[in-house]
Amino acid sequence: MSEKHESPLFSAVIPVYNQSRWIAETLTSALEQGRKDLEVIVVDDGSTDDSANIIEKFSGRVKLIRQENAGAAAARNRGIKESRGSWIAFLDGDDLWLPGHLDRLARAIDQNPAAGLIYADAALINERGERIKLKRSRPPGTDPFLTMLSANTITTSASAVRRSCLDEVGDFFPGVQGPEDWDLWLRIAHRFPAVHVPEVSALYRR
Repeated sequence: MSEKHESPLFSAVIPVYNQSRWIAETLTSALEQGRKDLEVIVVDDGSTDDSANIIEKFSGRVKLIRQENAGAAAARNRGIKESRGSWIAFLDGDDLWLPGHLDRLARAIDQNPAAGLIYADAALINERGERIKLKRSRPPGTDPFLTMLSANTITTSASAVRRSCLDEVGDFFPGVQGPEDWDLWLRIAHRFPAVHVPEVSALYRR
């Protein structure tokens, strides 16, 4: 009889392109969330630096997928395809999750079982990891679609999407350059509730 493996609650999907300077810190911030219901998937999108070698040092704790360079949207889609979690939690290869980030999202998921998108606030950091300013997201309000249509304030690395919603609305469109995340938020918000967690939970590197 084959062993049964339960699907994790979260799949961290981390696209990486030439981010050897930061990727170890990024992966550490994901693994130190301390959740047993988390899988970490890294998609090396054709890096030409030492990123893949650094990621391989985390072998056994993360799943590394390598592909030719196709852009962030395609890399995230590949990670989604290879993942097993009920929720896809995004983290870019130079960003960081603060301690307790996934715990905050999990509480919001428990309290809002119909939600398709959960997102927290973030802080901007520079190359040295110093905080520059807060990057707060707008609450979804009574009509999440109209709220998000006016401006994209959601930080991708502070967000998570329910897998079943992606099955209905599709994933990232690689042809949408730049605002591919905004495009996805709008498609989800048009059909599913969205929930804002008003806490700084991730660090976005600029």
